[in-house]
Amino acid sequence: MIHTHGALIRHLDNGNRLRPFNAEDILYSSAPWFWVAGFAFSLLGTIVAGARIIWTNEQESGAMLDFIERERPTLTSGFSAAVARLAADPSFERRDLSSIRRGTLHPILAPELRPRDSELRHSIYGMTEFGGAFTLSSDDGDLPEACRGSCGPVMPGFEAKIVNPETGETLGVGEIGELRARGPFLFDGYYGKPRSEAFDRDGWFRTGDLAMIDENGFFYLKGRLSNMIKTSGANVAPLEVENVLGKLTGGKACAVFGLPDAQRGQIVAAAIFTDDEVDEAALKALLAEKLSSYKVPRRIVRIKQSETPYLGNGKINLRVLAELAQAQRP
Repeated sequence: MIHTHGALIRHLDNGNRLRPFNAEDILYSSAPWFWVAGFAFSLLGTIVAGARIIWTNEQESGAMLDFIERERPTLTSGFSAAVARLAADPSFERRDLSSIRRGTLHPILAPELRPRDSELRHSIYGMTEFGGAFTLSSDDGDLPEACRGSCGPVMPGFEAKIVNPETGETLGVGEIGELRARGPFLFDGYYGKPRSEAFDRDGWFRTGDLAMIDENGFFYLKGRLSNMIKTSGANVAPLEVENVLGKLTGGKACAVFGLPDAQRGQIVAAAIFTDDEVDEAALKALLAEKLSSYKVPRRIVRIKQSETPYLGNGKINLRVLAELAQAQRP
């Protein structure tokens, strides 16, 4: 895809002002630099700020903590899963990580800075087409329960609307539909393809993501339109089921996806990534108390952590995951 230098730099400067991130800061990032979260938000954002970025290829927990403690970052960025194991290291409690004042790597924040529940902090939503982040908040405090799962407000320079993906009708507050975005910081288009493949005639980018915006202007990601599971004529957003399943399993990583079914078209299936045993029947019973019956996974499988299939960008490979789930069919 095509980005222009000026638009990208102005966008990152906006993000730095919101974080805030300036020349006196040191950023520790766990995001891979070949992906937009690492390349734009971390690496280019550091250059725009005139700050310093640190990174280590150490894999052993103690050595990683040695590095962080020695370099004394003030800000963190990336994915909490990449550092979650550091908090379990026997030496963690005696480490001095007090230099870190804020960031997305909650497990290594000072106790008074950690969220009581990660879903009660604004997360960041973005994609390569946005040049990184699309939503970002300067609020680091815990949110009220009504705002659980918020991605925060849309960043300056962007417009957003939620539409019915089939009719293009603009939807109201609290309604779930496809996110469409417009603004000067968006990419110019996909290389070698007509602009009409990504934008409508009014310049709105069709993201393909399902979302909702509440009365406060806070954005909530509800899943990917292409990942929507269609079972017996009903639509199921995987992210909704994943959020409930994650709570019921004590925060274990999980993924929800569709499996082909001769009668229903697809069935809802779920995988839990853990080395512990999983009580499928008990989980289904608990899920039935929280979700409509058609959203409850008909199959729940355990995938050992060492067998978790990843794509090159760090996301779960759903195609391989579906194959693993099929292979476990009784």
